[in-house]
Amino acid sequence: MEVPRWLIYFLNNNKADLYLLLYPDIPWVEDEQRKNPHDRAELFSEFEKQLNELSMNYRIIKGEGKTREENCVREIQQLIE
Repeated sequence: MEVPRWLIYFLNNNKADLYLLLYPDIPWVEDEQRKNPHDRAELFSEFEKQLNELSMNYRIIKGEGKTREENCVREIQQLIE
């Protein structure tokens, strides 16, 4: 899978302090952005690979519902403390 050049450009020129990489452990729901329920793991792996190659600070977020939200908030709080 090839990562779009615009995404690499954006990441190189707009580095955030922290990226939250959402693990595909929740039910898949079709919408305009998500067209194939069978490539979620591959897409996740590609995003993680690119974050590593670009030396980005990221955390993998897992869980469902409120737990997922709390995991996001915890990672952000740890960054700002």
